[in-house]
Amino acid sequence: MPSLNNNDPLDREFIDKQVVLQELHISERTLQNWRSKGKLPFYKVGGKIWYKSKELKKLIDDSKAAVKK
Repeated sequence: MPSLNNNDPLDREFIDKQVVLQELHISERTLQNWRSKGKLPFYKVGGKIWYKSKELKKLIDDSKAAVKK
C-alpha cells in the first residue's frame, strides 16, 4: 500500500507549472506553446493553471514511444 507521506509530486492528481517544468526540464515558453497547441491539457481554477499528472505521464510515454520508432 502506498505511503500517505509520499513526496513524489507526480503521485498527486493535479500538479502545477513548476512541477511540470522541473520534471520535463523545459522552459515556461515551451510549456505555453504546448498548452496553445493542445499537446498537454490543462485546467484553470481561480486563475491558476493545473495539469493532471496522468496526462503528463502519458505525454512522456508517448514521447518515448515516438523515439523508439
